[in-house]
Amino acid sequence: MAKKGYSLYSPRAGLKRRLYRRSRSNRVFAGLTATLMVVKILRQGVSRKPEVVTIDKLRIGQSMSITLMERPTRRQKKAARKAGTSA
Repeated sequence: MAKKGYSLYSPRAGLKRRLYRRSRSNRVFAGLTATLMVVKILRQGVSRKPEVVTIDKLRIGQSMSITLMERPTRRQKKAARKAGTSA
């Protein structure tokens, strides 16, 4: 079970709010704020999180199977692109 973080009242959130407020009048803080925002966005883009495809509620007696879909290799991607352009 993942630890639930507190978003509004955490020390990190307070620091972000103060930094953002100071960035309105100070270029140094504006640059620091922009850098932190870019780092956050890059971190979110690079991180490998599971993709949620569907959420289903199961009734009594129902079952569900979970399968892993393998990522295509470079060769498979290239073949798919080639097949798509020539067709």
